[in-house]
Amino acid sequence: MKIKQLSLLFILFILLALPVQSQAQQPVVHAVMFWMNGCPHCEDVIENVLPPLQQKYGEQFDLFMIEVKGQEDVNLLYQVAASYGVPKEGTGVPFIIIGDQVLVGSDQVQSQLPALVEDHLTQGGLDFPANPLLVDLLPTPASLPTPELVAQPQAESASAEPVKNNGFTLATVTMVFMILVTLYSLGCLVAGKLYFHAAWMDVSIPWLSLIGLGVAAYLTYIETQSVQAICGPVGDCNAVQSSPYAKIWGILPVGLLGAF
Repeated sequence: MKIKQLSLLFILFILLALPVQSQAQQPVVHAVMFWMNGCPHCEDVIENVLPPLQQKYGEQFDLFMIEVKGQEDVNLLYQVAASYGVPKEGTGVPFIIIGDQVLVGSDQVQSQLPALVEDHLTQGGLDFPANPLLVDLLPTPASLPTPELVAQPQAESASAEPVKNNGFTLATVTMVFMILVTLYSLGCLVAGKLYFHAAWMDVSIPWLSLIGLGVAAYLTYIETQSVQAICGPVGDCNAVQSSPYAKIWGILPVGLLGAF
């Protein structure tokens, strides 16, 4: 009887210890996500893509989130993206780094992230990206999952400052020109005559209107279809498009209002 009792106790101990041991040895996939408050694409990922993954994998999926708040954080994102071969015009939020792979935009995250998490778990898990630009921000893999972290300001890169200044200068010149044109139009309206009128103006106005309509329609497409805009040398227009300022009252896209 004693042998049977000891055997039953031993079997019971093994059955109780196995789940604990298997749980301790469960693989974990660590990833990093840059996001921005008010970004509709980020909200789509946070509300629709991440909850099913967290429900399915629990602590086996550890997503470390870095919020992009200011120009310093944008510069950090550009530097990180460049280290993975992603050009500045192709960089935006959400921006997820999982291993040596990056996912940009809600479409890529939604279509590729679940499969990547599953594959890396099958292969035994994945540490945080071994990127020197992130080493001071990331916790150790053994730490508990962190729901959110705001990136600390980084020193601006030498290449980011000219882009920022180019965009600011262009915006300033455009605003001054618009103010002068408005004052001129009001003056002509009050006086009842045009002080300057050329034949080329009648021809250029319809074409300029079509160009403006095309720009507004393109921005509307960018804001509603979760794609990256082609910014050119004027700055980070994707950050603007992803910010709360891209929609009036959070509903009406500015581009759509411009088209109307």
